[in-house]
Amino acid sequence: MRMSHRLFVGFSTLLIVTSALAQGGLTVSGFKKGQVSPPSENEDNKPDSPPPARIALPISVSAGASTAAAKHVSDLQNAQQFFQALGHEVANWQINMALIGGNKYMINDCLGIKASAGEFNFRPGAPSLRMDGTGVLLQFVVDRITMNALMVRVRPNLTNPTKLCHFSKRFGVGGSASDVRFEIRFDPLLDIKQCRVMTAGAIRTKFAIGGLNLKPLQNNLDPVAKNMIEDAINFYLENGSFGMQVLNGTVRALNTTCKSAGT
Repeated sequence: MRMSHRLFVGFSTLLIVTSALAQGGLTVSGFKKGQVSPPSENEDNKPDSPPPARIALPISVSAGASTAAAKHVSDLQNAQQFFQALGHEVANWQINMALIGGNKYMINDCLGIKASAGEFNFRPGAPSLRMDGTGVLLQFVVDRITMNALMVRVRPNLTNPTKLCHFSKRFGVGGSASDVRFEIRFDPLLDIKQCRVMTAGAIRTKFAIGGLNLKPLQNNLDPVAKNMIEDAINFYLENGSFGMQVLNGTVRALNTTCKSAGT
């Protein structure tokens, strides 16, 4: 009986989250600072790893869906308990990203960096949470993100003067980003009586890196290297998988809040 109950609860939660996502949207500010660069711009003419797969997040409202009984987070009588539960849920998030292979980030026509391959991840830790209008604002500050084994190409190609304005063969870099800040704003609609998330609303995210140091990489490429890393993270934040992560946490936080209130 216990296993059957767990399966039922898990399946019900999946249905609730999928339905909520189908009626929400996800927008990211500052995405796409790079440009697509074909293999013909590489010294060795070899292609770079393809960008990560994009998971679609439908934003149309389901047919027949009614939000007549919908309430906002600001309507919760025990909103503080909801924020505590949500903070507990997101504190253990892990953000997994990959460079957008084949994207170049240029200072001028013959000075820049090109993403080839590589993944990195970090845990943002506990956020600060507060009401944002009728919805929620989560803000994260991460002192340092370590990243290793990232594969890049650079231009000018000093190792081959005959192809100076091609991108070099790819090579590994590593280092860290510091003073990393990002925020998430969203305003889900809730059916408080039934204790469920009705719609996701729009999930708006913003991400910025204070400083970046990658070695071995010449210092004058640091600004465009920072754009490369920010693009990789913003790509993840705009993907449907991150929307699922946000909504899963919201559903579980609302369930915890309802249980504590005896509803």
